[in-house]
Amino acid sequence: MLARTEKLRDLIQSKHSQRKWSKAVRERDEYQCCLEIRRVKGWKKCGSRDKVEAAHIFPRWESGTAAFQIVNGITVCLKHHKILDNNTLGPQTDILRVPPARYEAAFRAVSFACTYPPKRRQ
Repeated sequence: MLARTEKLRDLIQSKHSQRKWSKAVRERDEYQCCLEIRRVKGWKKCGSRDKVEAAHIFPRWESGTAAFQIVNGITVCLKHHKILDNNTLGPQTDILRVPPARYEAAFRAVSFACTYPPKRRQ
């Protein structure tokens, strides 16, 4: 069991795995920020193409073997990535969110991959 845990840790910490996952997520999202912002008339996709990065919907430490599944990733602009990392969609949920269908897909994947399912944040 210990060897399996070490192999999983090595995979998660591998820069090659991280780069490959990041590129796949950004390509899927066509290199634009996919987070939604609350506007007067409802939610609107950010759509920024400026300084985009791949982010985990559920943090790596909470995702288990689903950490580098593409479904657990979303492309975000640098500004929104900072909000996502600092608040993990806590108090900011009323103005910024992961699209609900994308969030649910990631939640299912992570719940399936973990012994202890993650907490819902939105």
